[in-house]
Amino acid sequence: MKVPPADCGLVRADLAALVDGESLPVATLLRRSDGECLLYPGAVHSISGEPGGGKSWLAQAAVVQLVEAGKRAVILDYEDTAARVVGRLLVLGLAPAALASVAYLNVCGPIGAAGCSWLEALVRHDGVALVVIDSVAESLAAEALSENDAVEVAAWTQKIPRPLARAGAAVLVVDHVAKDAASRGRWPRGSGAKLAAIDGAAYVLEPRVPFSRTSSGSADLIVAKDRHGSVGQAGATAASVVFEVEAGSLSRVVLTPPEADTAPGAKRLEPADVRQLLASCGGSWFSLAEAAAALDVSKEAASRILDGAVRACVVVEARGPHGARGFRLAAPESIPQLLDLDEARRRREEP
Repeated sequence: MKVPPADCGLVRADLAALVDGESLPVATLLRRSDGECLLYPGAVHSISGEPGGGKSWLAQAAVVQLVEAGKRAVILDYEDTAARVVGRLLVLGLAPAALASVAYLNVCGPIGAAGCSWLEALVRHDGVALVVIDSVAESLAAEALSENDAVEVAAWTQKIPRPLARAGAAVLVVDHVAKDAASRGRWPRGSGAKLAAIDGAAYVLEPRVPFSRTSSGSADLIVAKDRHGSVGQAGATAASVVFEVEAGSLSRVVLTPPEADTAPGAKRLEPADVRQLLASCGGSWFSLAEAAAALDVSKEAASRILDGAVRACVVVEARGPHGARGFRLAAPESIPQLLDLDEARRRREEP
C-alpha cells in the first residue's frame, strides 16, 4: 500500500519494525529513592494540586535530577521569571555549569506555528528528556483557549504537549485542582479532556504537612491515571514527597516509596491521633510519656507511631541534654487543613 502524502495529517507506522520492540512503555524518569521511576519517555504527564502545595518545586526537582544524570530539559514557563526559577534550581543542588543543559523559555503570548516547529526540533536535535509546562491554565489562556472547553483543551494538547512527546521527551504539565477538596475527584479543574489527554501518568499532589520557609513538609503523590500500568492503579500513592527546609530555604525534594513512611512495626499518625495530641499539647514540646498518655497507648506503641510521624514530617523530634526524646507537631497552625484533607481523602475512598 502507498505511503500517505506529506502534510495530509496521516502517518503510517511500520508495524513489522515494532515486532522486536518493547510491548509496553516503562517509566524511566523522575526516580524515587528506591530506583523506581514515575515518568514515561515520549508521553504527556500531569501534576495537579493546590496553590503553594509544591507542584512547581517537584517539577523543578525532576529537572535537576535529570540534568544531574546527564540529560537535557526544557522549561516552558507562563507564571514565573528566569531569575526565580534559576534560583530554585540552584537551591535544589544544580551546579551553575549544568544550567547549560536547561533551556528556559518564558512564554508571553500564543506560540505560533514557527515556534511549535522550533520547539519540536529542539527536543529532537538536543535529545531533550523532559519538558515542563508550568502551568496548563496560563498556557491555555495565552492561546485564547478555555480550560473548561473539551474541544479547546484537545486542540491545545495537539498543538503543544503532544508533538513534544512524539519528539521523544517526557512532557510534564503543571495544573491546578478545584477548590472543593471533597468533590474535586481525581482530575485537575476544568474539562475532563485534560485527564483524557494524558498518555503517560497523571498525579495529584496532596499535602500532608504544608512546608514553609522555616519548616519542612510532606505530601502524597497520588496516581490519578496510569496509561501503561508501570506506576500504579488510580488512587494508589506513587510516592511520598518530602520538602526539606534548611537555613530558611527549601533545599531538597525527596521522593520515597509510599511504604517508606512506615518502618516495620510503625504506623502513620492518624487524624484521631493528631486531634488528641493537638488537644493535649498544642504547639508545645511533649515527651514520649505525654504522647502515650494523650493517645492512651503504651510508650512502646507511642514510640512506633511517632517514628512514622517524624518520617512523614508531621512531627519534629529533638533530643534533650540526657538523650530524652522530645516532640512537637511540625506545623500546628496547619493541622485543621491537614484534618480536612484526610477527611476529604476518606470520603473519596468510600465505596
